Formats: sequence, C-alpha cells, structure tokens
Amino acid sequence: MDILEFVQKGKRLTGKVIYQQMANELLENDNFIIFLQQQQLSKGEDSKGGILDGKNRKGVYTPFTEQLAKESNPLKPKIAGQPYNFQWTGRFFNSLNIRILTVSGELEVQIDSVDPKANILRSEYYDLLGLQGKNQTEVIRFLKKNIIKFINTRLYV
Repeated sequence: MDILEFVQKGKRLTGKVIYQQMANELLENDNFIIFLQQQQLSKGEDSKGGILDGKNRKGVYTPFTEQLAKESNPLKPKIAGQPYNFQWTGRFFNSLNIRILTVSGELEVQIDSVDPKANILRSEYYDLLGLQGKNQTEVIRFLKKNIIKFINTRLYV
C-alpha cells in the first residue's frame, strides 16, 4: 500500500463511522456490560458505589426476609443485615438488557430489565441501574481496545 492509498483509507474513517462502530461494539458485547451490572446488584451496590438504599428500605435484609427466604428457597440466600442481592427468582437478572442512545451528541448506555417488577424496583431504589465509575472505566478500556483494532483493520487491510 502506498501513502496515497493509506490517506484515502484514513479519510473514510470519519467520526460518524467510528461513532457507529462504538455503538455496534457496545451492543455486540452487551453481555459484558450486563455482567458488570449484575456484579454490582449481587453486592447490593448502587450506581454510585454505595449500598443500595430505597425510599422505605435500608438496603439490607431484615430478619423477617431471612426467615421468608428460608421457606421459599430463593436463588441466593437472604441474610439479615447483609445488602440486598436482587436474586430471588432470577427473572430480574435474566432480563437485564442495554440500549444505546445519543444524548447531546454523546453515546449513552442505558441498562434496564423487562421483568414486570423492574418498574417497581426502579421507583423504589435510588440509582438501581447504571454502572459505577470503576465499571464504566472497564467498559471504556474494552471499547478503546476494540475501536483501535477496528481502525487498524480499516487502515491496513
């Protein structure tokens, strides 16, 4: 490849092309983003990194919930004083998904769940869904690596 061909390939890598590839990478790797969200919820952590509190709840299981859980056998144990883990039936966790939006010219990843109780959970708990800063950094690192591969492929192939 000569320099002219290289420059022509570079010109085709517009911001719009790279932006679209970033959106594609996020959608194609939604399982990674959802996994990070599930890890946060499993620890009872909100999107700010703290214990997930609600309007009328403290963010930790009560002795009553612990007893109820022993009788109904949820996926994960509910121990009084421990943070919520949001895994009773698994429906909420298993129905997590992402959407990619453009907000003020920026890509935004929204995490949601199609579980019927998702609306109730979102209204009850502050900052329920959304990645903490450290997890956002992981997604950016992953995205950067893949975008660099994409650019190199477009320039050198």
